[in-house]
Parts: sequence; C-alpha cells; structure tokens
Amino acid sequence: MLLCAAVGLSVAFERVRAHARPAYTSPPRQRPSPVRSDTNPEPIHANTVIVLVIDGIRWQEVFTGVDRSLARIHGFAGTPRTASELVPNLHLLRTEAGAAVGAPGVGHTLRASGPVYRSLPGYMELLSGRPAEYCLSNRCGSVRSPTLIDRVGEHAPGAAALFGSWPHLIHAAALQPERGMVSTGRSGGTNLELLYRSQLRASLRVRAAAAGPAPSKGDFRGDAFTAALALDYLNHERPRLLFVSVGEADVWGHANNYGAYLAALQRADAFAGELLAASTRLNRAGHRTTLIVTTDHGRDRRAREHGPGIPESGRVWAIAGGFGVNARGDVPLEQPRTLSAIAPSVLCLLGLGAAEAGLPELFSC
Repeated sequence: MLLCAAVGLSVAFERVRAHARPAYTSPPRQRPSPVRSDTNPEPIHANTVIVLVIDGIRWQEVFTGVDRSLARIHGFAGTPRTASELVPNLHLLRTEAGAAVGAPGVGHTLRASGPVYRSLPGYMELLSGRPAEYCLSNRCGSVRSPTLIDRVGEHAPGAAALFGSWPHLIHAAALQPERGMVSTGRSGGTNLELLYRSQLRASLRVRAAAAGPAPSKGDFRGDAFTAALALDYLNHERPRLLFVSVGEADVWGHANNYGAYLAALQRADAFAGELLAASTRLNRAGHRTTLIVTTDHGRDRRAREHGPGIPESGRVWAIAGGFGVNARGDVPLEQPRTLSAIAPSVLCLLGLGAAEAGLPELFSC
C-alpha cells in the first residue's frame, strides 16, 4: 500500500506542477540553517501526518469550481472555472492520488457538529475529536478536552507542531500546548524558540511583523508567512504531526469579496501542492506520510456568512492522500459523520488509536 500511495502522490504532484499557479508571493527564501541531530524527536511510528485546514471554504468551490451566479453578482462573469482549474492540487489529490468525502450527491454528508458553526468550536472539534458544545462563539475560552497536540506530545514531546494565521487558534491548540510547538498569529504560541532558531524562520518572523495583519486585524499573520514557516518546519524539523490553518479566504468571505475569497483559496491550493510535494519526498525517503486537507466550517449561499441559524454553513469536506488512504475519488460516507472523526483518524495513522472511531471510508491504518 505504501508503494502505491507514494507513486500516486508522485504522479499527481508532477501533473500539478505543470499547471498550478505560483504559491504565495512572499520574498525569496533563504537557505535554511543545518538541522541539529537533536531536533528530531523519536518517532511514534515511522509515520507523519499533515493536516491543512483552509478556513471557511465551501464544498461548492472545492468540488464544482467557481459559482456562476456569484461571479455574475460580483462582476466577473465569463467562462466558469471548473474545480480542476480553480484548485488543481486539491482536484488531483482527490481524483488521482487520494480520496474525498463530502462531495455533492455522494453518500451522506460531512458536517461540523455545531450548533453555531464558528471557527473556534470548529477547530476545537477538529483537534480534540469531540464536539465543542460548550463553545458558542470565537470568545469561549480554551479547549476542555485533550487534543492531537496533547496526545502526540504525551508520547513524544516536541513531535507535534501547529501553525495558524488566526491568533485565536491558540485557544483550540491543546490543554497543555507546551507539549508541542504552537505558532498562532504573528506573536502567539508556545516553544517558539524551536520555531525561530533557523535563520529562514527568524527572518520570516521579522517580515511577518513588518507586514502587519492584512487582510485582517489584530495579531493576524498573513497566510504567506504561515505557509512558509510551516513548510520549512516540516522539511527541516520533521514533526510527526503538522497541523496548519490558513485564514485569508474566511476574511475575504466576511468582507463579501468573492473574487478575493477565490484568490485566497487558489493560494491555499498552491500551498497544498507544496505539502503534497513534501509528502512525496518523505514517502520516497521511507517516511509513511499522509496529507489531509479539510475546513472548519462552510458558508451560506452568498459565500459570505456562517454561524447559528445558517445550517448550510455546517457542511464541510475532507480530502486525503498518501499512506493509509483507502481509495481514489469521491467516497460515499456510509453514515452522516462530523469533524469529530478527523482527530481519531490522525491518531490511528500515527499508531495511537483505533480506526473505528475515525473515517474508515477514507483510512486503513
């Protein structure tokens, strides 16, 4: 299975590289400093799991492409772009190197548990594997159940890393975030000395601070910097778990700027292509690697709002490829499932949990 998964990832990436647009337009990367031998923790298994969360992305754009009616409303009607044109990396991961759940008309739906369909409870559910029923807003305090960072850190301290553009993601990270490397927003996190000890990542920190919070506010970090930091950390620190959230698409959705929402999605898709390439290299080097891409909540029909009273914003999706992925294409869910199934799937792939509680339609571990 491992050989097939690695070959599939390699073929998909070679095809994507010929068509995909450039990733984030950040300054040229410097040569990273050598990694010390003591930076890599003892592996839990020989497995690596990468989870990319693209904040607030609807299933419509992922599976069908640009919404024609919204394109007309926002003044850029023309030849509609299909999913393969809009998100080529996700499309090829879904159709050639992996599998997806949540596609329209294919089995039961995948949903956030809600009931409010906000970002913080969505991330709490993703990371803990439990509905965050106590969290009814983005200001509800911190997670109350152990998360992936806790579980992985318990077995191998420092083996888990979490990166987020949104500073409030720190509240969903862990009961004991010091067990991992956590970097949320431009300045928040724990064990940041692990992050910034490389020349490249230290430089990115300075540039992110100078760039400010655009297109959001407060301590928000632009997705370009979050992506560059996470990718370099993956390539040179080799965490067993890498959890990354990029947030600009959600910001532009709330601003009712559908064109900018799509552009942010395209940049996130390009980042997914870079993670796919890294997964391929790791698989070739003998590290059994899985890439999972999902979202924390959906949006309404205008691609603008989400939350209580907007049930369609609870619908989500997941795409995966690499080690342990069962099938290619759109996989029907045998029963309705929620974001709570993602964390058990990750733990299973890492050898820390049972498959039955996760997404058996997607994963065999």
